[in-house]
Amino acid sequence: MKRITVKVLAVTLAAAMTAIMSTACLSVTEAGETTSGTLATTTEVDNRETEETTTEETTTTAKPVSKSEFDIQEYKYENSIGDTLYFLVVKNNSNQAVGISFNMVAYDKNNNTIGAADGSINVIGPGEESIGTCYFDSVKGIDHVEYDLSFDDAPYYEPVIGKLEVVKNINKKNVVVTVTNKGEKPAQFVEAYALFFNKQGKIIGYRSAYLTDNDSEIKPGAKRSAQLGVYKGFNTVKVYFTGRADAN
Repeated sequence: MKRITVKVLAVTLAAAMTAIMSTACLSVTEAGETTSGTLATTTEVDNRETEETTTEETTTTAKPVSKSEFDIQEYKYENSIGDTLYFLVVKNNSNQAVGISFNMVAYDKNNNTIGAADGSINVIGPGEESIGTCYFDSVKGIDHVEYDLSFDDAPYYEPVIGKLEVVKNINKKNVVVTVTNKGEKPAQFVEAYALFFNKQGKIIGYRSAYLTDNDSEIKPGAKRSAQLGVYKGFNTVKVYFTGRADAN
């Protein structure tokens, strides 16, 4: 603020000198009008500079998030044609929305590298849980994986998962999910992922489905349903969602 005060004094002094010089050439009335106009312009400039300075001083940068602020569960599913899907279920315990991307490398029991794949979550809000998938084409026999997570602290999209009301009806060979958008914006590309487990906690099946209309979204207040099933019985099923909303 000291910098701005100096400017104001300088402008005011210049205005005073202008008024004095004008008095020598103009009548008293004309000099008063000229001085008044000069002071009004100075006030507008001073206010504009003060506002800009205040904005600069109050601007803050979001604190970068770290992996320790997220709970991560790993699930592996090898399908009948020799491909492997590796799921990361992520719970955001931070106080900000982020986008997540990851690069995963797969190893066999002898620690040989046998596959690599990328995965991502467009956006996940504080307290939300979502899922990312790495698809290893024609790769089986994965013993363990290694991966790095990258976080986008300023994602292009807004989170929507926390604004979805979800009802699950579990049947003998499927689960029917019904989602209602309780938010004020359309929820785009909402997708449900169902992981089916046996009594030993091993994934025996996986299905995914979009729950969207012809515009690829769920309008505010609208409801969409989908059936996700397997061809054999299961013990438990866990359902996770992905989705996003425009930031504007």
